[in-house]
Amino acid sequence: LHTRENYETVLDTFAQHRACAVLRTATSDACPKAMGACIDGGFKIVEFPLTTPDCLDHLSNFRSKYEGEVMVGCGTITSVQDAENAIDAGSEFIIPPVLIPEVVTW
Repeated sequence: LHTRENYETVLDTFAQHRACAVLRTATSDACPKAMGACIDGGFKIVEFPLTTPDCLDHLSNFRSKYEGEVMVGCGTITSVQDAENAIDAGSEFIIPPVLIPEVVTW
C-alpha cells in the first residue's frame, strides 16, 4: 500500500537505525539462516535481493515472523512487475539497483 504514512515510516526507520543487512545467498537454504544471523546480531532493517533463490518466499516468511520488530524489504527491483511482486509478498520497501523512472513513479 502506497501511503504517505508508510513512506514516512520507512524513512524514519532508516534514519533511526542507519544500517540495513543485504544478503545475497547462492542457495535458498542458506538465505534464512544467514538473514536470521543478521537479525540475531542486531539488525532492525533487512533487504532480500531478488537475485536470491526463493527471495519472495523468504521475505514473506520473515515479514510474518518479525512483524513490528524488523523492517523487511526487497532489492534488485528492476521493473514495476518486480515491485508489485515484492509488495504483494510483504515488502515494506523496495530498492532498485539504479534509478528506474517507471519504478520510482509507480
